[in-house]
Amino acid sequence: MMPRRFTFALLAAIGIPPLPARTLPVASTLEDGRTIERQVTRDDDHRYFVVMDAGECVHVIVEQHGADVVVETRDRAGNAIAEYDDEVRRDGEEHVDLVAEASGSYTVAIRASSAANVAGRYAIRIAHRHAATDADRAMQESRKLRTMAARRDADGRFAEGQALLERALRLSESTRGPDDADVALIVYELAGNAMAQRDDVRAQSLDERAIAIFDRVWGAGHPYTAMARSRLAMLYERAGQGPAADALLRPAIAVVERTLGTEHLWYVQCLIRQANLRFDAGDPDRAEALNTRALAILEQIQNVDGGPYAAVLNNLGEIALGKNDLSRAEDLLRRSLAVAERLEGPRSYRASATLQNLGIVARQQLDYVGALAYVMRALSIREQVVGPDHADIAPLLNNLANLYHLNGNDDHALELHFRALAIRERTVGPYNRGTLNSVGNIARIYTSRRDTASAIAFTRRADTIVEKQLALNLSVGSEREKLAFFRSVAERTDRTISLHLMQASGNPDAASQAALVLLQRKGRVQDAMADVFDAVRHRAGDAGDRALMDELSATKARLAKVALDASGRVRPEERERALAELESRRERLEATLSERIAEFRADTQPVTVAAVQAALPENAALVEFAVFRPYDPWAPRDVDAYGPARYAAYILRRRRPPTGVDLGDLAPSTGRSPRCVPLCAIRCDPM
Repeated sequence: MMPRRFTFALLAAIGIPPLPARTLPVASTLEDGRTIERQVTRDDDHRYFVVMDAGECVHVIVEQHGADVVVETRDRAGNAIAEYDDEVRRDGEEHVDLVAEASGSYTVAIRASSAANVAGRYAIRIAHRHAATDADRAMQESRKLRTMAARRDADGRFAEGQALLERALRLSESTRGPDDADVALIVYELAGNAMAQRDDVRAQSLDERAIAIFDRVWGAGHPYTAMARSRLAMLYERAGQGPAADALLRPAIAVVERTLGTEHLWYVQCLIRQANLRFDAGDPDRAEALNTRALAILEQIQNVDGGPYAAVLNNLGEIALGKNDLSRAEDLLRRSLAVAERLEGPRSYRASATLQNLGIVARQQLDYVGALAYVMRALSIREQVVGPDHADIAPLLNNLANLYHLNGNDDHALELHFRALAIRERTVGPYNRGTLNSVGNIARIYTSRRDTASAIAFTRRADTIVEKQLALNLSVGSEREKLAFFRSVAERTDRTISLHLMQASGNPDAASQAALVLLQRKGRVQDAMADVFDAVRHRAGDAGDRALMDELSATKARLAKVALDASGRVRPEERERALAELESRRERLEATLSERIAEFRADTQPVTVAAVQAALPENAALVEFAVFRPYDPWAPRDVDAYGPARYAAYILRRRRPPTGVDLGDLAPSTGRSPRCVPLCAIRCDPM
C-alpha cells in the first residue's frame, strides 16, 4: 500500500467557497461615520452599498464577534471583484480596500464562512476614504487574481490557478515587499496549488517560505502558521518521513484547536492528516477513529459537499477494504467519487485516487474487467496531469500488473512491476514502502512460477528493506505506535517463512533467510520496547562517550530523513552519495563506541545467522519458535492469500546450516485472524 492521496481544492481549504445563491439578501447603505452591527448565520447574505467617486479608495473594517465571515467586494454591475477571509478566527478584523474605477454604487457582501457552522455577530464601518494610489490599485488587482485563482482551483483547473497566483504574488511583492503578511498568504495558497498538482518539491519550498514569514509577522501561535506547518507535515508524510511529520503535526493541531476550536474545517484537516500518519504507521484502528471523528464534525457543520468530505469517505473506504468489508468499502468509495466528480468533473485528479481503490474492490470481488476499467481510467487521468514517470503512476502500474498476473500473463505483469520499481527507486528511494511493495510483488510472481532462486533473491531484498524501515521507524513513538508499525510489516515475515516451508523446504538459502528474518524481527521489537540505546547512554559515565552517542543519534536521525525522503527534492545520485556518507559516519561512530563501551558493543551488534552460530557452544542448539500464516502466491484475493496460523521452529547449530520445521496448525482458539491490507490502496489528504 502506498500513501499517494488526492488533495482538495485550496478554496475549500481556506474557507472561501463560491458565493451561493441567496434568495432574500439583507441590503443596506453603508455611510461614513456609521457602524452597522448584525447577527449572521450560515444562510445569510448581507449586502452593503457604498457610493464612491471615480478614483476613490474606501477602507472598510469588519469586526468579527463570535463568527468568522467572508467579505466580498463587487463592482457597479454586481460582478465580484475580490474576497477577503484573512482573519479565520471568530474574533478579529477583516480589512477591506475597494477602489472605484468609475463613480457609482459598489457593494460589500458578507456571509458566514463555511469553515465553521457558528452563528455570531459582526460590525461593519467605513474607516476612511482617500484618493486611490498605485499601490491601492495594485493590491486590489492582486486580491482579485487570488479570488479568481481560488475559483479555478475549486473547479480543478490548477494550472490556471497557479498562473493567476503567480501574477498576484509579483504584484504584492513589488508593492509590499517580500516579507509582508499578504505575500505570505499568496505563497501559502501557491503551496496548496502545487500540492494539488502533485508538485511536492515546489509545495514544500513554498510552505517553508510562508512559515518563515508567518513566524515573523504573526508568530507560531497563529492558525495560519499552524496550518502551514500542518501541511508541511503532510508533505513529510507523503515523502515517507512519518516521525518528522508527526513531530511537526502534533503542536500544529494544538494551535488550531486552541484558536479555532474542534468544530472547524481546519481542525478536520488536521485530523485527516493525523489519521493518514497513523495508517502509514500500521495503525488502521486509530486511523479509522480519527477519520470517523472528522466525518462527524463535517456533518455537524454541514460541510458535506467538498474535498474534505470526499477525502474522509475515501480513507474510510480504504480502511474497510483492509478489513475485507467490500460492501462498505464500495459504498464509501462511490460516495467519495460522486463528491469529487461533482467538484471537478470526471477527469478530476482527486477522483483518480478513489478510482484506484474501487479497482482494488473490483479485483477482490473477482471482477477483473471492472477492475481493469477503473485502473486504466485512473492511469489516463494521472498521466495527463503528471506524466508517465511520476511517483503517482507506480501504484497504478503495480495494480495493473496484479491484474495481468491473475489473468495468467506473468511476463507482462513482471514488465509492469519492474517499471513501477524503477519509478519508485528513482522518485521515492530504496527504503520506501512503495519500493517494498514492488519488490514483494516481484517475489510473489517468481514464487508462483516456481523460480525459486529469483523468489529468494527478491524476498531477501524485501526483507532488507523491512529491516531498514524498522531501524528507521522504531526509534521514535510510543510503545503502542512502535508495536503497530511492527505489526504492519509482519506479513513480510509470514511470506519469508512460508516461502521456505511451503515452496522451498529443501533449499538452504531459503532456510537461512527465514531464520535470519525471525532473529532480526524478534531482536528489533525487543530493542525498541526496551529503548536499549537510551538506556546505554544514560549509564555511560564518560561525558565524551555521551557526546559520541548524541552524535550517533543525530547521524541516525539524518540517515532516516535522507533514506525515507520521497519528496524528489534530491536527485537519486545525490541521495545515494548522502546515504553512503551517513552510513560510513554511523559505522565509524559505532565502531568507536564499541571499543569504548562494552555494553554498547553487546547491545548494538547487528543480528546475523553467522554471529548467532558463532556464539553457540559446540554441542548446543538454539531453537526459535514462530507463528506464521502460510502465504499462497496463487491466491486470487488478498483475503484468501494467508491460511490459518501454524507453528514453526528454526534450529541453529554452530557448524550446520539452519533448518526449519513446520510444526502444524495452532489450536483454533489461539489462531490469528488474517490481516490482509490491499496493495497500493490510496488515501486522500486535505490540502
